[in-house]
Amino acid sequence: MYKLFHISAITMLALLPACSNNAENVSIKHDLFIQLQASSDLLESLIATIAPLVNAAIKEELGLAKDDTFEFFLPKKRQALTVYFINDICEDGITQVLDLLATTDKNKLTLKDAQIALAPRIEFFGGQFDAKDELVIMIDDPQQKLSALNTTIKTAAHIADNVYKSVHSQSLYDISKSERYPYFPHIGLGRIRSTSIKEKSKTGVSFEKIQERILSDVKRVIGTLFADKNLSLQFKTIAVWDLQKRTVLKEYSVQSVFLDKNSTQNITLQKPTGQFDVGTTTLALADTSRKEEHNATANRELVAQVYYPIDKKKYSNETEKYLGKTVEYVKQNIADMKKITVDKLSYVNALKAHSIKDVAASDTSSNYPVIIFSPGFGAPQETYTSYLEELASHGYIVFGLNHPYVTNPTIFPDGRIILQDPAFNKSGSETKKDLEFKTWTSDIKFLIHELPTVNSTNNILRNKINLDQIGVMAHSFGGRVIIEAARQDTRIKAGVDLDGKLTSDTSLSGFDTPFMFIVAERKDTKDQNRLQQLQKTMTKDSYFIIIKGADHGTFTDLNLVFRPWLYQNNIDPAWGIEITRKYIVNFFDKYLKACSGPNFLDNFPDRLKI
Repeated sequence: MYKLFHISAITMLALLPACSNNAENVSIKHDLFIQLQASSDLLESLIATIAPLVNAAIKEELGLAKDDTFEFFLPKKRQALTVYFINDICEDGITQVLDLLATTDKNKLTLKDAQIALAPRIEFFGGQFDAKDELVIMIDDPQQKLSALNTTIKTAAHIADNVYKSVHSQSLYDISKSERYPYFPHIGLGRIRSTSIKEKSKTGVSFEKIQERILSDVKRVIGTLFADKNLSLQFKTIAVWDLQKRTVLKEYSVQSVFLDKNSTQNITLQKPTGQFDVGTTTLALADTSRKEEHNATANRELVAQVYYPIDKKKYSNETEKYLGKTVEYVKQNIADMKKITVDKLSYVNALKAHSIKDVAASDTSSNYPVIIFSPGFGAPQETYTSYLEELASHGYIVFGLNHPYVTNPTIFPDGRIILQDPAFNKSGSETKKDLEFKTWTSDIKFLIHELPTVNSTNNILRNKINLDQIGVMAHSFGGRVIIEAARQDTRIKAGVDLDGKLTSDTSLSGFDTPFMFIVAERKDTKDQNRLQQLQKTMTKDSYFIIIKGADHGTFTDLNLVFRPWLYQNNIDPAWGIEITRKYIVNFFDKYLKACSGPNFLDNFPDRLKI
């Protein structure tokens, strides 16, 4: 069985978390607000000024004593400007909304040079049961940036709703309720409980008359309060607020959402999302049955960086530096490629990974499935850290391979450094690469052969490796390698090929290993057509996923870490990583863990194009 998905970034909102089982929560409804958190001293003064004024007006109109303790006006503590309202979303769908901001087109999400300010206009806005019981201050937005932001997020939510319905046969949220009022930017100052006023009224005074009195009193003071003041608003965070739980579910810094692609500020590595923290250790392995093709006097050797699950928040150790000892080599390669001086990349030295070196593996499970990763030609496995740490955080032991004489560099634990053979940069190197293809395939088979020894002798991994559940994953050149390895070695139970390319002499005959092919969208589909020909001949489940807006670098950390130089205004690098990680985790959970809960791969149609 094969499935073809043509997925835009936004469709990922419809995917259930791997191995989730929340059917009992489908009927629980929530109202979510996507809100910019405003910062303004003047706004604080306004709330402090009008709160007693409004209470006094209500009590006078109702004929209540001034010392009556019943409060009708409840000032909000949060200065929040709602960008979009999501009404009646089931609890199982909240996860999809928490990442909504990450799916929007970053080229349209901008508050740069925005002239957003408080307007000296106070109005009543509709509240619960359509009663206009919320007192709000209007916002001046002459450049219409907030309206554009509302439209962008609304579009993302609509597409997410369509995909969610195609998967779950129900709406993600109630669009008609969410958009019953035209959008206009405002900040709530407080809510007057209209039903409580009716209960307290001894004179039969109408709620509308009280509103008129309040507006009249507020307008008399607002001019003086706003005179000669700075009315501009600043925004530091954007959050998802749950009305029923009365809490912020997720909060982002504005800088992380409205990111200037040319800035190196706020560049950080994607955090793992699984239930475990991540440990890491380095292994050096020697295959005494093979001679090194690049050095006939030596045996073939490999370096594997192992990422593995550790108990959550158990260790306070500092996490490893991103790229480790390869950092200067990777920086120089990028500098040479983009023709810039390497000093422009000095910020990379301060970046941190999310794994801790040489700590004990978690005992939560008796053992964990294995995933062997092979990188692209020349690329160190360290440049895929976001993907490898993610898998480890979800309960996998991941072996990231560096292949000596191709990976640039391969650094052994004893300090030896092997750079890429310069012959690969000369004409006529294709034959040499074909030989390397066979060498890499043998590298993977050799590592699988060595796993029982590692499982019995390594102090950290002893008895933690599930030798019956082995998967492979690779990028680019490595993708071709793992296809051949899976064809030859039945110990491999599942594989993920990230934007790999099959050469013209690669066999297109199928094999019986579940496989997922994730590729970037391209105008020239020749390479993808060959992959699809292979996919159609496979005898076990296979999936072909085209990610709209992705490019070859999407499946590494590089577009994110070197964003000012590598990002090409296509899919946002962080979101491209997030999409791919979700697919990978769900796939391996289905085929290496046999999760009993629903998995989005169970429900997708044979073809989905958005």
